Amino acid sequence: MKFVLLQLLLVRRKNGSLLDVGRIGRKRMKTLVEFFDSCQLVNIIAGISCKPETIIFIGDPDVMNSARREAVQRFFRMRKQKVKLEYVAVKLHSYDDILKKITGIIAGHPDICFDITGGRELALAAMGEAACCHNIPMIQFDVISGQMIRVKNAEKIPMPEAVSVTVRESVILNGGEIIAPGLTISADRLNLSFCKEIRALFSISRQNPKLWNQFVVALEGVANSAGLGRDLQVSKNISKLPENQVKKLLQGGFLKQLSDAGLLLHYQYENGLLQFRYKNERVHQCLSKSGSILEMYAYMLLHEISQEQPNLFSDKRMGVLADWDGVLTPRSHSGTKNEIDLIVTKNAVPIFISCKYGEVLKEALYELHTVAEHFGGTYAKKVLLTAELSRMQSKKNSFLQRARDMQIEVIYNVHRMSEDELKARLCAIGHRQ
Repeated sequence: MKFVLLQLLLVRRKNGSLLDVGRIGRKRMKTLVEFFDSCQLVNIIAGISCKPETIIFIGDPDVMNSARREAVQRFFRMRKQKVKLEYVAVKLHSYDDILKKITGIIAGHPDICFDITGGRELALAAMGEAACCHNIPMIQFDVISGQMIRVKNAEKIPMPEAVSVTVRESVILNGGEIIAPGLTISADRLNLSFCKEIRALFSISRQNPKLWNQFVVALEGVANSAGLGRDLQVSKNISKLPENQVKKLLQGGFLKQLSDAGLLLHYQYENGLLQFRYKNERVHQCLSKSGSILEMYAYMLLHEISQEQPNLFSDKRMGVLADWDGVLTPRSHSGTKNEIDLIVTKNAVPIFISCKYGEVLKEALYELHTVAEHFGGTYAKKVLLTAELSRMQSKKNSFLQRARDMQIEVIYNVHRMSEDELKARLCAIGHRQ
């Protein structure tokens, strides 16, 4: 468990005497001063917990750049938290400069709190000297759990309520923006009927995930070439299609199984003519992209977990399309963007879950790591859900070791797990600190 010092709370009267810290519990905190860190979650957790009127960030200009400042401002605006943000540049290698700037802030703000969330050793030392000189109360936060720890002179400071951050807030905080929800399905649409369809689809697909992915690609190709309309009806003579495509379409007996399960209606295949109708748009959505059934199945389980344990996850989204730099224009889709299979938040910590139902290579680890670091920051958790890994034990061991080195949890053989087993693994992600 990684603990990060967040706060040194300094409260003093104009005459230099210590202000009754019990007053903090009876009115809104006036001013919070903290070091601006490269980890954005560290920069905001004290602010959303203590809800000060003003936050004064002290930091190196290169770290406290305009992009990071704007992201913090957008974050608080999105939460509709009224707070004034100020920025004071310091020379991080000059103890005297840091102490001078801190002393000046103290002189101008009688009701003040110091937050040493980030910052390097020299900066923290200067903050500590200022705290000692003015009998400052000190607290710190466990960033992952969001819990406050009273360190010194802070006995009367009330414990703040647990804080949470939504998926979109986490993306915005780290400089991105959600362009489109992709395949996200709202909770109200995850009714019993849809959950039954998802389970039926996953039950069929889990027989052979590799063949299933090939089948879905071939099926969507046929549906598109047949000119799929609103009636979701498909009628296509596949006898003239490439032999390999027809083979993938018919292999595994998936068409017949989907028909028997009532997911494809009026299924008929005679003399090369394939005819059927998707049961509804939801089923078509599940069959429109290889691997999407694993995303939807995992999302459904996360939804059920949230109903059973309401405090485990704060938010969840599926199929998020995120813009890399958060600058949205009418042509934003031409910029750098990433589609993220699943994102959930535990308190203020985002958890990125990548779903790979087919062959998974080491590049999948690098992609997940890069996306999570960019849109989630230092404390982001990373999870890979997949079917089989390489059958060569040496390659499998190498893959899992690489994942451990990158702090990625790999949950594999998901197609062989019972529903309760996979739910237990997903629950453990939320419980693990």
